[in-house]
Amino acid sequence: MKLRFKKTLTKYLLLELISPFAIGLLIFTFVLFMQQVLRLLELVINKGVGAQVVLRMIVYIMPSFLVMTIPMAVLVATLSAFGRLSTDSEITAMKASGISLYTLCVPVLIFAAGATAMTFFFYAKALPWGNRNFRLVLYELARTKAAVALKDKVFDTSYPGLVIYIDDIDAQEVFHGVMLADTRDNNNQQVIFAETGRLISDEKQLRVILRLENGASHPKNVPNPLKYQIVEFPTLDILLSFQNNADNSPLNIEPTDRDMTISELAQQYVIVKQQVAGQIVKPDARTPADAAPWYENWRRNTKLLGGLLLDSFWPQHEQASDYLVEIHKRFSFPAACLVFGIIATPLGIQSKRSGKSGGFAMSLFLLLIYYIFIVAGESLGDNGRLPAILAVWTPNFLLGVTGAVLLVRVAKR
Repeated sequence: MKLRFKKTLTKYLLLELISPFAIGLLIFTFVLFMQQVLRLLELVINKGVGAQVVLRMIVYIMPSFLVMTIPMAVLVATLSAFGRLSTDSEITAMKASGISLYTLCVPVLIFAAGATAMTFFFYAKALPWGNRNFRLVLYELARTKAAVALKDKVFDTSYPGLVIYIDDIDAQEVFHGVMLADTRDNNNQQVIFAETGRLISDEKQLRVILRLENGASHPKNVPNPLKYQIVEFPTLDILLSFQNNADNSPLNIEPTDRDMTISELAQQYVIVKQQVAGQIVKPDARTPADAAPWYENWRRNTKLLGGLLLDSFWPQHEQASDYLVEIHKRFSFPAACLVFGIIATPLGIQSKRSGKSGGFAMSLFLLLIYYIFIVAGESLGDNGRLPAILAVWTPNFLLGVTGAVLLVRVAKR
């Protein structure tokens, strides 16, 4: 195997890859984004949210799309570019000139490496930043809307699935005579009456809560009147949100491990693992990382990294494995760009008659296989049934080996 760097050829192939990459990135991102357009427009039309705020929210959720669509676009670009070169017999001309297939792989690896770095940045840095700021915007909107919109003797329908009526609001902003119709859960629709209530802003969890006191809950739909049940409560918390809590689509961002950086995930994994093992987690009384000598930080991080790698080969408790699986995903998803580049090169050359349309069709098939494996593996890894490294890296390994075998076979022809 000889890898030769030819400047003119490399530039030519890189230019050939850029165009389908941009088109694929736009198409895949647009498709994922369209799932959220109506909900974002609803914030503008029905909730009175300014267009500038919605644009900020779009920026914040965009990294969650790009970490998926960049590897997709690399696959489409490689298949389309080499499919076009093969259809126009340019691959044959290159082989006749003494240029091997391995030499043609150099521009692909350079391009895929750049896409890998880009995906890693979005997954490791931009995604936690975007999720955090998106929840912050929703929190501010809910808090502002609750403080302004909730008035006495007015039926408020600002929040999906909730109708709130307040008989009186005193000078201390305590609600008296609260009625609330909750239809968010179709199987448990209820009407709630409470003597008093008040708003609580949870800045740590970025939530706005309507706390009701001394009330009762009545079921809305009762097929049998003899089974009518009234549930009395001293305190009941109702989460106020601009989104339907029963909907788990990407726009409904709750605080999860995706909000954390890699270092935060590693620290949280160690804490949860110790708690599962029954160990008492004590505050770290050692020198802070920013004040410790560099060799102390290096030794501490090396020990932590070694422990994470060792644990990755064995199933962990499901409470801790979520964080370990997410750490591996921060690296496996970017590495998928390289894997897609390797397997798409021989497949693109072999599809002489398909061209760009065939490249898109084949890429969709490969993406379907990849994401079936990654979703199934992540589920088994989160449940502690598979080691994290096996759950997350199996699709990359299988497609990478398949691509390498195909590459060698096509190169020998």
